[in-house]
Amino acid sequence: MFTLVKALSSDLPFLVDLRLNTMDEHMKNQGLYLSVDEHKERVLFQFHHFHLVKHENVVIGAVKYEDFESLTYIHQIQVRPEYQGRGYGRQILEHIMRLSPFDVFELKVLKNNPAYKLYRVLGFSVVDEDEFEYRLRLTKDSKIFGDV
Repeated sequence: MFTLVKALSSDLPFLVDLRLNTMDEHMKNQGLYLSVDEHKERVLFQFHHFHLVKHENVVIGAVKYEDFESLTYIHQIQVRPEYQGRGYGRQILEHIMRLSPFDVFELKVLKNNPAYKLYRVLGFSVVDEDEFEYRLRLTKDSKIFGDV
């Protein structure tokens, strides 16, 4: 089981480092080159929605999400590289779905990010795209995994 802990300003260095270690390569492969300060700006955007993800009292990643009028929007979900490939991304998403008062979830993902495959397997559908990203949506009734 996971515990979500509201991120504090003292977590900012960890969150920037996590973003660099989980996103920078994918962004460069997409032709997007950001400085460390630009990554920091993206972390700071809607910072009050950021949570550290703890599993067995160890921080394994972070997630930034918020509830709107009729959906939950997932701004960022990042799992520390040493914990990737263990199903934590999926479990974190399912955890957020259990917490959400809504049945609709949206997020964006870089077109070349391997997480895109995970989101599709979970039942997310492409609803829009631009040059770099897909915008994905899932409704609880369209998911292919167990009840959340």
